[in-house]
Amino acid sequence: MEVAWTVEDDLLVKSPYQNGLVALHNAYEGRVQIAADMSLKLHSARLSDSGVYYCILDRLKIEAAVHLIVEPPRVDSVVEVYSHNTSVTLPCYLHLSRDQRLEELTVWWETDGEVLFGRTDIQVYNPYDSPYVLNFNYSDERNIDKFPHFLPPSLSSGKYNCWYRINLTDKLKPGIPGTIAVAFKSFNDTDAQF
Repeated sequence: MEVAWTVEDDLLVKSPYQNGLVALHNAYEGRVQIAADMSLKLHSARLSDSGVYYCILDRLKIEAAVHLIVEPPRVDSVVEVYSHNTSVTLPCYLHLSRDQRLEELTVWWETDGEVLFGRTDIQVYNPYDSPYVLNFNYSDERNIDKFPHFLPPSLSSGKYNCWYRINLTDKLKPGIPGTIAVAFKSFNDTDAQF
């Protein structure tokens, strides 16, 4: 018996029962398994995995649909920093589709209209790496999906915005979260009592 799983219009995986995977969409490589009951197991879900998945059992002509919604992770939109010697990581998650062309992807952080850090060099970007976190780090230029933007201690409290666009004609879109407020505080600013 053969089972096939498709997502939207793409063949995801096709497997003769108990004989291993035959075909696999490259966006899912290393992340899917067909269980003994022919269900699909998806590991390390990404925002781009959202969609309608279809299971088709070949000889029985049975088709079933599963709607999967992958929610973006919860990211605090307010960061309080109590030491000016502390680095702050500002994550920026992007809504990208599985088959999106990313040659012209541009991502940047800005505050008060001033661009702090931007990136258009994406030759090394693998759109199927998980998660779609574009964090910016001045020291790791090669791993575009995992480089946090560290605020140097000299930067002040304020609102920092993450923006992106897929190509030059695309409209600007906010990352997730769109804005993170950073507040540098002294220990005297807390309400904690001992």
